[in-house]
Amino acid sequence: MKKAAASITKKLNDAIADSNIYKDAARDLEDSIRDKKNPKTGKNYKKLQPSTIEHRKYIARNNSTHSEYSSDKSNLTLTGSLLEGLFSRFNKSTGILTIDIKGNHPGYKGSKKKTKGSRKSRKEIVEHLEDLGFPVLNVSNKFINKLVEKLEKRLRKI
Repeated sequence: MKKAAASITKKLNDAIADSNIYKDAARDLEDSIRDKKNPKTGKNYKKLQPSTIEHRKYIARNNSTHSEYSSDKSNLTLTGSLLEGLFSRFNKSTGILTIDIKGNHPGYKGSKKKTKGSRKSRKEIVEHLEDLGFPVLNVSNKFINKLVEKLEKRLRKI
Protein backbone atom coordinates (compact mmCIF):
# COMPACT_ATOMS: atom_id res chain seq x y z
CA MET A 1 0.00 0.00 0.00
CA LYS A 2 2.89 2.37 0.76
CA LYS A 3 4.28 1.84 -2.74
CA ALA A 4 0.94 2.75 -4.30
CA ALA A 5 0.63 5.90 -2.18
CA ALA A 6 4.20 6.90 -3.00
CA SER A 7 3.57 6.28 -6.69
CA ILE A 8 0.38 8.40 -6.66
CA THR A 9 2.13 11.19 -4.75
CA LYS A 10 5.01 11.17 -7.23
CA LYS A 11 2.61 11.29 -10.19
CA LEU A 12 0.68 14.20 -8.64
CA ASN A 13 3.88 16.10 -7.87
CA ASP A 14 5.14 15.49 -11.41
CA ALA A 15 1.82 16.67 -12.86
CA ILE A 16 1.89 19.85 -10.76
CA ALA A 17 5.50 20.59 -11.69
CA ASP A 18 5.08 19.76 -15.40
CA SER A 19 1.94 21.84 -15.82
CA ASN A 20 3.42 24.91 -14.09
CA ILE A 21 0.19 25.32 -12.10
CA TYR A 22 2.24 26.38 -9.10
CA LYS A 23 3.39 29.55 -10.85
CA ASP A 24 -0.13 30.95 -10.47
CA ALA A 25 0.30 31.09 -6.69
CA ALA A 26 2.55 34.17 -6.71
CA ARG A 27 0.32 35.93 -9.26
CA ASP A 28 -2.78 35.16 -7.18
CA LEU A 29 -1.08 36.67 -4.13
CA GLU A 30 -0.06 39.74 -6.15
CA ASP A 31 -3.62 40.17 -7.48
CA SER A 32 -5.02 39.88 -3.97
CA ILE A 33 -2.67 42.57 -2.65
CA ARG A 34 -3.25 44.91 -5.61
CA ASP A 35 -6.96 44.48 -4.88
CA LYS A 36 -6.17 46.04 -1.46
CA LYS A 37 -6.70 42.74 0.37
CA ASN A 38 -4.53 41.77 3.30
CA PRO A 39 -3.41 38.20 2.42
CA LYS A 40 -3.30 37.25 6.10
CA THR A 41 -6.90 38.23 6.89
CA GLY A 42 -8.57 38.54 3.47
CA LYS A 43 -9.89 41.96 4.54
CA ASN A 44 -8.90 45.37 3.20
CA TYR A 45 -5.61 46.79 4.39
CA LYS A 46 -5.88 49.36 7.16
CA LYS A 47 -6.30 53.03 6.25
CA LEU A 48 -3.18 55.01 5.51
CA GLN A 49 -2.08 57.87 7.76
CA PRO A 50 -2.42 61.37 6.21
CA SER A 51 1.39 61.76 6.29
CA THR A 52 1.77 58.51 4.34
CA ILE A 53 -0.73 59.69 1.73
CA GLU A 54 1.22 62.95 1.29
CA HIS A 55 4.51 61.06 1.03
CA ARG A 56 3.06 58.71 -1.63
CA LYS A 57 1.84 61.73 -3.64
CA TYR A 58 5.30 63.30 -3.41
CA ILE A 59 7.00 60.12 -4.64
CA ALA A 60 4.45 59.68 -7.43
CA ARG A 61 5.14 63.18 -8.79
CA ASN A 62 8.70 62.23 -9.75
CA ASN A 63 8.38 58.52 -10.54
CA SER A 64 6.34 56.56 -13.03
CA THR A 65 3.59 54.73 -11.17
CA HIS A 66 1.87 51.40 -11.67
CA SER A 67 -1.64 51.40 -13.15
CA GLU A 68 -3.01 50.11 -9.82
CA TYR A 69 -1.42 52.95 -7.80
CA SER A 70 -3.64 55.07 -5.58
CA SER A 71 -2.27 57.71 -3.21
CA ASP A 72 -4.87 57.14 -0.51
CA LYS A 73 -5.48 53.39 -0.65
CA SER A 74 -2.91 50.86 0.40
CA ASN A 75 -2.20 48.04 -2.00
CA LEU A 76 1.59 48.16 -1.59
CA THR A 77 1.88 49.55 -5.11
CA LEU A 78 3.61 52.73 -6.17
CA THR A 79 5.83 51.82 -9.10
CA GLY A 80 4.92 48.13 -9.01
CA SER A 81 8.49 46.98 -8.43
CA LEU A 82 7.96 45.37 -5.02
CA LEU A 83 5.24 42.91 -6.02
CA GLU A 84 6.96 42.08 -9.31
CA GLY A 85 9.56 40.29 -7.19
CA LEU A 86 7.06 37.67 -6.00
CA PHE A 87 7.69 34.16 -7.26
CA SER A 88 6.58 30.64 -6.48
CA ARG A 89 8.56 27.43 -6.55
CA PHE A 90 7.45 23.81 -6.31
CA ASN A 91 9.71 21.05 -5.00
CA LYS A 92 8.73 17.83 -6.78
CA SER A 93 10.43 15.55 -4.28
CA THR A 94 8.76 17.04 -1.16
CA GLY A 95 5.56 18.38 -2.73
CA ILE A 96 6.09 21.74 -1.02
CA LEU A 97 4.98 24.98 -2.68
CA THR A 98 6.87 28.11 -1.62
CA ILE A 99 5.95 31.73 -2.33
CA ASP A 100 8.77 34.18 -1.77
CA ILE A 101 10.20 37.47 -2.97
CA LYS A 102 13.54 38.17 -4.59
CA GLY A 103 15.63 40.99 -6.00
CA ASN A 104 16.16 44.62 -5.14
CA HIS A 105 13.83 47.58 -5.20
CA PRO A 106 15.29 50.64 -6.93
CA GLY A 107 15.42 53.93 -5.06
CA TYR A 108 12.81 56.55 -5.88
CA LYS A 109 13.59 59.77 -7.72
CA GLY A 110 13.40 62.99 -5.74
CA SER A 111 12.29 66.47 -6.82
CA LYS A 112 15.42 66.96 -8.99
CA LYS A 113 14.78 63.65 -10.79
CA LYS A 114 17.83 62.13 -9.11
CA THR A 115 17.52 58.88 -7.21
CA LYS A 116 17.11 59.46 -3.49
CA GLY A 117 18.12 56.70 -1.20
CA SER A 118 19.59 53.43 -2.26
CA ARG A 119 18.38 50.16 -3.70
CA LYS A 120 16.98 47.95 -0.99
CA SER A 121 16.38 44.25 -0.88
CA ARG A 122 12.70 43.47 -1.45
CA LYS A 123 12.94 41.04 1.49
CA GLU A 124 13.99 43.95 3.76
CA ILE A 125 11.05 46.02 2.56
CA VAL A 126 8.62 43.13 3.10
CA GLU A 127 9.90 42.62 6.65
CA HIS A 128 9.47 46.35 7.37
CA LEU A 129 5.95 46.35 5.90
CA GLU A 130 4.99 43.35 8.02
CA ASP A 131 6.27 45.18 11.13
CA LEU A 132 3.94 48.05 10.16
CA GLY A 133 0.94 45.71 9.84
CA PHE A 134 0.97 45.23 6.05
CA PRO A 135 1.71 41.52 5.53
CA VAL A 136 2.87 40.39 2.11
CA LEU A 137 4.00 36.78 2.40
CA ASN A 138 1.91 35.75 5.41
CA VAL A 139 -1.24 34.23 3.87
CA SER A 140 -4.49 33.05 5.43
CA ASN A 141 -5.98 29.57 5.42
CA LYS A 142 -8.69 30.95 3.14
CA PHE A 143 -6.05 31.97 0.56
CA ILE A 144 -4.44 28.52 0.83
CA ASN A 145 -7.82 26.78 0.45
CA LYS A 146 -8.61 28.82 -2.69
CA LEU A 147 -5.23 27.89 -4.10
CA VAL A 148 -5.82 24.19 -3.33
CA GLU A 149 -9.25 24.36 -5.03
CA LYS A 150 -7.64 25.91 -8.09
CA LEU A 151 -4.96 23.21 -8.15
CA GLU A 152 -7.57 20.46 -7.81
CA LYS A 153 -9.61 21.84 -10.74
CA ARG A 154 -6.52 22.08 -12.93
CA LEU A 155 -5.35 18.58 -11.94
CA ARG A 156 -8.73 17.07 -12.86
CA LYS A 157 -8.19 18.32 -16.41
CA ILE A 158 -4.78 16.63 -16.65
